Amino acid sequence: MTPELQALLACARTRPEPTHASSIESAVRARFDHARFLSLATEHAVTPLVYRNLKATCWNDLPAGFRAELAGHVTANAGRSRFLTAELIGLLQAFESAGIGAVPFKGPALAASAYGDIALREFTDLDIMVRQRDLAPVTRMLQERGYEPEPRERGPHALSPEFLRNECQFHFWGPRDSTLVEIHWRLAHRYFDFPFPLESRWESLVETELEGCRILAFPPEDQLLFLCVHGARHVWSSLNWVCDVAEHIRASPNLDWRLAFHQAALVRNERTLLIGLALAQRLLGAGLPAWVRSRVEGCPGFAPVIADIVERLETLAKPGILEIARFHMARKAGAYQKLRQCAMILFCPSVGDWEAGHAPLPLLALRRPLRIFWKYR
Repeated sequence: MTPELQALLACARTRPEPTHASSIESAVRARFDHARFLSLATEHAVTPLVYRNLKATCWNDLPAGFRAELAGHVTANAGRSRFLTAELIGLLQAFESAGIGAVPFKGPALAASAYGDIALREFTDLDIMVRQRDLAPVTRMLQERGYEPEPRERGPHALSPEFLRNECQFHFWGPRDSTLVEIHWRLAHRYFDFPFPLESRWESLVETELEGCRILAFPPEDQLLFLCVHGARHVWSSLNWVCDVAEHIRASPNLDWRLAFHQAALVRNERTLLIGLALAQRLLGAGLPAWVRSRVEGCPGFAPVIADIVERLETLAKPGILEIARFHMARKAGAYQKLRQCAMILFCPSVGDWEAGHAPLPLLALRRPLRIFWKYR
């Protein structure tokens, strides 16, 4: 790893150890590319943590221009976080008044529960989970508040049974500051092969607080699995998603690890969970029980996948089709699950397929492999 990435990893945590502080000081006082470091921190959306830890260690040793740019970014993020948090609370209260259950995911809720401060986690949108049966009234309520769905998610196909079975979220753009609200009825697109029974988990919701307001949240075991699935959906291309897993573990001392693994195994995503835990432990020193570490270290096929992810975090390169394929194969166990995953990726329709026309479902399914072949031929 370069000194810049090493320093970033030492900074990307709410409670660094004394050794991390020493690593930060040694890095910035040696041959250190400040512009590169700032670029990494910005691209990986961890500038609040970087700012906080540099202020506590070697702030005065840094160039004035670097300090001003970083401080400006953090100030802007804090203002944006307060605005989005107030908007989220307003939406949740409106849904509750209408008798609609809604659970915020990531965003301000995760910042408060895992980081202890809404300004310590960067977020640019709001994610809210609702029951599928509530999508129509939720859509109507958002439009009454000035939000509009993305053009590709408008039209008669948007609430069709086939569309809802394959997709996982709607995007709504607000009238103020281009606020994006994502309404989820499941966590991942069908091609990801994560058949988590979200409807059955509403009875397990717990109450927590966000800026003094009562909100609903999923139990920590569900949250851990959801965070690992979210990072895997994006092939772990940003360090802040690894931070989310590490900070959630730190903030959940009573987490039932065996329950988390049991639930992951039930939905054929145990290795998805293991990859997220491997990254959190290797890069950010997340505290895992000994038996969990043994399972992480004993998982075959992880080493090249983890190495690919770490290299992309350092170079900021986008994953290619072969890297994405290797990643998805690594997070599935056994030949049957791997073949099933390939079939899901190839034949599950995407939003673009629905938008392109209203062909019968088998024809829609054929568009995706043809498009993949044309793009990567």
